[in-house]
Amino acid sequence: MTVPADGQAAKHEKAVRERVQAAQRAGYSELNDVLRQCEGADPVLVAGLLKTATVPIAPRPIGGTRTSESLSALSPRLPAPDPSRSQWWFSSSGISSLLDAVEGRIGLFEEPRIFCLGTPTLAPYLANKAYRLDVFDVDRQVLDVIEPLNSGSGVHHYDASESLPDGLLSSFQIAVLDPPWYPTAVYTFINRAIAALTLDGEILCTVPGRLTRPGIERFRTALIKDLVQNGHEILSTQRDVVQYQIPRFELVALEHLKGFTNIPWRSGDLLHIRKGSDNTLPTEPLEKMTLEVFSRNPTEFRIFTRDTERAVGIAVKELPLYSANISTRAYPDQEADVWSTEKVGVQTNSVKQISTVLKVWSCGLGMEEAKERLTEGGCSADLAADTVTRLERAFNLWSRFAAQPPLRLSDELKRAREASLSCYATQATQREHGEQSDTFRGDFQHDRDRILWSAGLRRLSNKTQLFPVEHDDDLRQRLTHSIEVSQLASTIGTSFGLDGDLIEAGALAHDIGHTPFGHAGEYALDKLISTIGSQLNGFNHYEHGIDVLRYLEGPYYVSPTVQFTGLNLTPELCECVFKHTYCHNKGNLSSETLLARSKHGKLVQRGYSHLEGQAVRIADKIAYLISDLEDGIRLGAVSQSDLLKCRFFHRPPLDFHSTAGARLFDRFLEQRRWVLKILMEDVLQASNKRLVRLSGGSPNNVRNAGEYIINHSDEMAQEVDQIWRELQAGRLHKDSRVISANLHAARVVSELAISYSLLPQLIDERFRGEHERLWNTAYIEFYRNQVGRTVTLRKEMISFLPMHLMIGTEYQPGSDAGIPTEQLIMAKDYVAALSDTRARQLHRELTEGRRQS
Repeated sequence: MTVPADGQAAKHEKAVRERVQAAQRAGYSELNDVLRQCEGADPVLVAGLLKTATVPIAPRPIGGTRTSESLSALSPRLPAPDPSRSQWWFSSSGISSLLDAVEGRIGLFEEPRIFCLGTPTLAPYLANKAYRLDVFDVDRQVLDVIEPLNSGSGVHHYDASESLPDGLLSSFQIAVLDPPWYPTAVYTFINRAIAALTLDGEILCTVPGRLTRPGIERFRTALIKDLVQNGHEILSTQRDVVQYQIPRFELVALEHLKGFTNIPWRSGDLLHIRKGSDNTLPTEPLEKMTLEVFSRNPTEFRIFTRDTERAVGIAVKELPLYSANISTRAYPDQEADVWSTEKVGVQTNSVKQISTVLKVWSCGLGMEEAKERLTEGGCSADLAADTVTRLERAFNLWSRFAAQPPLRLSDELKRAREASLSCYATQATQREHGEQSDTFRGDFQHDRDRILWSAGLRRLSNKTQLFPVEHDDDLRQRLTHSIEVSQLASTIGTSFGLDGDLIEAGALAHDIGHTPFGHAGEYALDKLISTIGSQLNGFNHYEHGIDVLRYLEGPYYVSPTVQFTGLNLTPELCECVFKHTYCHNKGNLSSETLLARSKHGKLVQRGYSHLEGQAVRIADKIAYLISDLEDGIRLGAVSQSDLLKCRFFHRPPLDFHSTAGARLFDRFLEQRRWVLKILMEDVLQASNKRLVRLSGGSPNNVRNAGEYIINHSDEMAQEVDQIWRELQAGRLHKDSRVISANLHAARVVSELAISYSLLPQLIDERFRGEHERLWNTAYIEFYRNQVGRTVTLRKEMISFLPMHLMIGTEYQPGSDAGIPTEQLIMAKDYVAALSDTRARQLHRELTEGRRQS
């Protein structure tokens, strides 16, 4: 083996040390992890440097001002690509490759600043990583879409044919370039990066693959030779690592190819350069193109003009070869003066006249107005008509691209929503974790959609409402109940001009914290948790519902681009969930007291809920009443005489006195709409009277009103309470099937919770992994502050498990068991999330040792 000279050895060691330090800045500390960042360096050398090269720099945070949602909405808002500027947007894999390349080098610099030229669609992703960068691009409409970036970054309208402003020279450490793949453009882009970078700064530049077109190999060889001769270092060339989306103009040009689809096929190589001097590369000046851009809907279609001089007599000449090839330079005699994003080009002797027509078109006016404008400018009527006709034939301006887009943008949508709301409607406040909303949904719509796609909502389809589903397939479950609550609450909200999106979201989510087996499972878990630690405040489904929404729902949290847990919903939505069973100032167990003790106390406001939350609350009560009665009658637990003991069922037009041979259940279904009508009309009329008496038309006045505004009248409230006492609590909850189900639920829920607390390895691996990521967050810290880092399971709780007989355990029979607090909370959360069917299955596996096939 050749031993390097002392100078080379020192230079090599310096380079390896820099890579070790970069790995440490990225958060790597173990030798194997650092080695993978050191480009094949000797492990002995890396290990030695790792011992001494301590870098006191925290890992770079992930998460800027943008989120995965706003980034995913970037692509549809981008303007249609311009073929003259070779605008191929990066595909997702292309962005990923460039992000990996940047992140692999960013740690080499203590305060890196990134220079982005021709890479506007990559910039938001870099900004989302909290990197400082400046974006330079010639297309204003593209820059409008990517703004704003993070607070340390900037956006600049810039033509690479011009020199960089003096204030930006030698200001950057990394440059990311995506030039048009022609020699002059590539050389010019690299020269701009050389001027922008500090000494030893690094350039990541896309270059065409060697088979892109004839002569590329010679061009690449010459480029590398020129770079080296001017004192720069080639660090690497990576083949086919940067992929591009297929722009519309390419699809048009290649649509004649059988089998060609819009699956990305174009890829480029990545040239990695280190700046070694201030020497730029020899090249011809890059041609400066001064363009005018016209559009009605930039995302769909744009048309461009540039100043040229043509022979007299050419009004509009179509260029078929220009349209048939993806290259803008393939046919020099077919160079367009006017062209579109559909890869249609024409030549003309009067760009000024064409621009006049295009301005008329872009303003939404018709062909006749365009002709009139031309004649006003001095054209003959025949020439004006011929010019407009030829432009229409070439570009389909009016036949295809004239309609005003019916899609309403965010400002229009916001105005439409506000116009439909009354002064009592609730306005969204800032989410717990700041994120940019998309352009087509309001904040409460966003909440609703996240709930609709949540696992917690899906599981409600197999959670008991009152009677277990095995008694009858048509019995209601929690999900059915939630949909019914949404319908009733929405009716109330519409009547008072409240925010329907907040109501729908709150109704769908109000029971998302329920355990398997309904209130029986909730009661069992509450008693168990309270017995283990009175400071834990037991368990209730409305507070746990906020746990689910803020912490336990995983899809957004597990994304590498998101640094928050849960669904990040608005505080107003969380208030709907917490307060749908709210009671005020009724002793030590009031919801006010629970809220004061809750981990969500700073998120949810005190007092009565906003009116949307009150609509959800009363709708929940009405839906609960109807469903309990209907299911009870279906199963024979409620008789005709039971109904007639309650004053409500004597209200006309209800008639339950004579069934005339019809089954009671059929009679109830026949009159259910009248039951609902009576209850709902009472709520609307009584609530209206309270709103009239409420001083000041403000949502805030509702919180301190001293009573529920959206509620039954006093008379109806008494009748509903009687139904609860006589029928729901008095008959249904005492039914043998309900009692049996409750007894079964208590055993299943409590034994599963205890077993998983003692043996957390039995918990589903994915759930366990996601929950463990919460153990260093405020969620688990709340419980540790209540009871300490460990809790005790008393021996009588564990007696059903032969723990002392199990292999690998040290549990002594007849003794208490101390476990980490986080294990108890994980077990509680896992059991609460289970469906009825899954809970029974897991309990059977635990107690009988057999897995259901």
